[in-house]
Amino acid sequence: MRGLAHPVDLSGSRRGRLRRLLQALENKGLTYILVSTPENVEYLTGFPAASHPPRNCHLIASTEGLRMLLVSRLDLEEAEELVDPHIDVVELKSRLDEAVEKALKGEGRLGVELKYLSCEVVESLRRRLKAERLEDASGLVEELREVKSEEEVELIRKAVKAAERAIERGVEALVEGRSEREVAGIMEAEARMMGADGTAFDTIVSCGPSSSQPHRAAGEGRPARGEPIVVDLGVRVRGYCSDLSRTIVLGEPKPWLEEAIQAVLEAKREAEG
Repeated sequence: MRGLAHPVDLSGSRRGRLRRLLQALENKGLTYILVSTPENVEYLTGFPAASHPPRNCHLIASTEGLRMLLVSRLDLEEAEELVDPHIDVVELKSRLDEAVEKALKGEGRLGVELKYLSCEVVESLRRRLKAERLEDASGLVEELREVKSEEEVELIRKAVKAAERAIERGVEALVEGRSEREVAGIMEAEARMMGADGTAFDTIVSCGPSSSQPHRAAGEGRPARGEPIVVDLGVRVRGYCSDLSRTIVLGEPKPWLEEAIQAVLEAKREAEG
């Protein structure tokens, strides 16, 4: 692996995150929280819940010491290996509402992420736990995530570095006759060689007239000299993402493109005052 040789240890940070989350629970008068949003689960446990596709896993935590990660049988061994040892990993053998009811003890109130859970799951929790015990805790973990630690900033830097090198490799691979799909594959392979875990979204390489479509998937288009080529690449490093866009031209831009570039630069200068 090139470029990202020095690992970043987040285990201490995650313990601090859980402590801050439990303090937030107390401030809201909650005893338990069910965290289901994949990005939030990954932030708190270290398990790669926000992969593609997202994993079916849920974290239950309480102010009374409960720390339990519910995962499917397929993810059990991986979770036991990756999750911080202060969190119990338990196979989700039944419906989520049944597993939550079994895990909860006492009569405390439960915070759930209503913005993520389906109506069916929420209604089943209401029936099992009594509606008055449930409260919306959407946004609680996101508030903790707003301020990044030095370790998180370093992982974002690594994601940016991997994407920058991947785009450099993509520019080297841009030759007449090579398809957008091939260039996208070359960039994604380079990002992984740089230590990325995967892409943050589908890589965009669009040539010529199709470059005006911001989210066009890489296809069979071919670069031509003087025409715009738009590249948009984002990669993930342990749950932290980069997102870089570049407009590239083979050779000299055609006169109409040069005029368009100058118009954009002039508008930018005007906007900046």
